[in-house]
Amino acid sequence: MAAAYGTYALLVDTRLPALPALRIPYVALLAVVLALGLLYPIMGVYTRMFVENGRLFALNPPPLTLNGGTSFTASDDYESIMCLNTLVEGDDVVVAEAIGGHIIPPLAASPP
Repeated sequence: MAAAYGTYALLVDTRLPALPALRIPYVALLAVVLALGLLYPIMGVYTRMFVENGRLFALNPPPLTLNGGTSFTASDDYESIMCLNTLVEGDDVVVAEAIGGHIIPPLAASPP
């Protein structure tokens, strides 16, 4: 709240005396901080998807997963699912596989 009011007071409030020596550097700093803040999510997603797990320089990169963990789907499995998708007409088909007697939700993405 205080930072927002301070920004308003420096940039917009006409009741305060004009402080051009303070406004110009503050606007430049504010523009840099906002630009870097808008860039952070883009670079964060890029780093998480490609750099952290080694996909950037891998010759045969593994498929991406929703949680960023390792994938247990081999390329043959994926091709089989895509083939099934083209052969089945009508409603969507869900392909699922469970190893063992049941699935434990916290360990669903973990190897058996």
